Amino acid sequence: EGAELQVLRGMRYMLAEDRPVVWVSVHTDTRWMDEVYPNQDLGPVLRYMDCAGYDAEHLHTDHEAHWLFTPR
Repeated sequence: EGAELQVLRGMRYMLAEDRPVVWVSVHTDTRWMDEVYPNQDLGPVLRYMDCAGYDAEHLHTDHEAHWLFTPR
């Protein structure tokens, strides 16, 4: 929870070479968990994946925002 960007950074070679489709789900209502999960801002994830050559598609939001990243 909150480590999405770190996980994607750890996948940088895989993202560059294998070009997998990536699904990311992020909690959007963090008011109740700001102290527990302080890193739920999706902006850095969107920017990182854009720089990695991926298009972002918002699929759905329930208790989480679900995003699909596909290689360009």
